[in-house]
Amino acid sequence: MAEFPELGKNCSMKSCNRLGGGEHRLSHGCKQSSEATTSNASASASSPLRPYLCAMDGCHLRESVRVECPNCKRNFCLRHRHNDQHNCEYSNENTEKEKRKAAWAEVQKKIESSRTYVCSEEAVCEFQPKKVLNEVEQKRADRIAIMRLKLKAKECDIPLAEQMFLIVVTGDKRIPIMVSKHWTVGKCVDKVASELNTSNNNADYGAKMLRLYCLEDESNALPMADNVTKHLKDMATVSLKRDQ
Repeated sequence: MAEFPELGKNCSMKSCNRLGGGEHRLSHGCKQSSEATTSNASASASSPLRPYLCAMDGCHLRESVRVECPNCKRNFCLRHRHNDQHNCEYSNENTEKEKRKAAWAEVQKKIESSRTYVCSEEAVCEFQPKKVLNEVEQKRADRIAIMRLKLKAKECDIPLAEQMFLIVVTGDKRIPIMVSKHWTVGKCVDKVASELNTSNNNADYGAKMLRLYCLEDESNALPMADNVTKHLKDMATVSLKRDQ
């Protein structure tokens, strides 16, 4: 019995401890051993297969159902199913897109805010009274306005030597208008009315007449038949009024 040195001893399984077991290398009808074998077989049969291997590097866990990342579409175990747990590259791209979108929305918001601010400033400026210019400043402003008018009226029908400019005051505006030194006051009235888009019925019998007045004497209208240079100089300030 040299090849079986443990023969004749009690079973090494504590739950069995029967004589002649020899660590259960040979079948000796141990009830505990058969129960253990049956139990192990049942456990193996009842354990479900886990065919879905985790795609995370270094992880060998499997799941019985597919756990797919909605961004990269790869399969992961329950431990690595979240974006931050498997360092999802597509999730990072989506995060960057969201950041860029949020930054652009902030820029748009600032642009709209600045537009609103400018509009509010313009609205306030409309109600602010205009600066009152002194005589020297007003003459300088009138000369600038006339220079701009000359640039626009290079091809007018009035020869350069005959050109004369009147500053017509209407409301709070001062409008330069070109006339000829050879014109009568009546023709100058027609020109001024045309430039100001004012209805002119001077040719109609019985209509209320439009007349030119020198700004220094608004009680007396300039005679229609007189030459304009008889009463006004170049850059003279006048007003256009209709008879009451």
